[in-house]
Amino acid sequence: MALFESPVDVLAHHGVHKIGQTGWDGYRLSLGGVSSVALTSFLLRNPEITDVSICLDADKAGIDATNCMIQELLNDKRFSHMKITIATPPAGNKDYADTLLTIKMLHLDKSRIDRPMERR
Repeated sequence: MALFESPVDVLAHHGVHKIGQTGWDGYRLSLGGVSSVALTSFLLRNPEITDVSICLDADKAGIDATNCMIQELLNDKRFSHMKITIATPPAGNKDYADTLLTIKMLHLDKSRIDRPMERR
């Protein structure tokens, strides 16, 4: 399961994996901010989940919330068995929406370079 601050980041994460053809097909959950209430509720309703990737924004609020969520999961006996991965956006990107935009811009630039110029 991958965890995000906003629905836009959920959709962007899907786009990043679609472009990269990674085959990732797990749950994606938008928290609607940085509170862990939705995470706890979702995990209780889906006990088959054993892996959580925390993909919050690479800003102070996202980093602080990531650290808090890790501690909450590790300290709660119901979730202490989970594998937790921190999956912040790649360097230079604030969130997964920025990451998708960066990837699309790189693909656009590459397609311009690969296409021969037309003669008039």
